[in-house]
Amino acid sequence: MLSIIFKPLSYLPLRMLHGLGAALGGVLFYCMLQAKKRALSNITQSQLAINPTDIKEIARKSFAELGKTIFE
Repeated sequence: MLSIIFKPLSYLPLRMLHGLGAALGGVLFYCMLQAKKRALSNITQSQLAINPTDIKEIARKSFAELGKTIFE
C-alpha cells in the first residue's frame, strides 16, 4: 500500500521532496495542536530562545524538518 504512494515520489529530485516535506511540516504545525504545544513547551524549557516569536519560529522550523524527514 505504501509503495503505491512512495514509489512515484522516489523519482522526484531531493530538492523537490524537501519542498514538499517543508510544506507538509507547515500543515502539521497548524494541525497537530498537541505536538505543537509540546514543542513550544520544550523549546521554552530549553531556554534556546526567550522571545515568544523566536520560540514559535524554532518550533515551525522543527516541524518543517520533520516533514522533510517523512519525504526522505
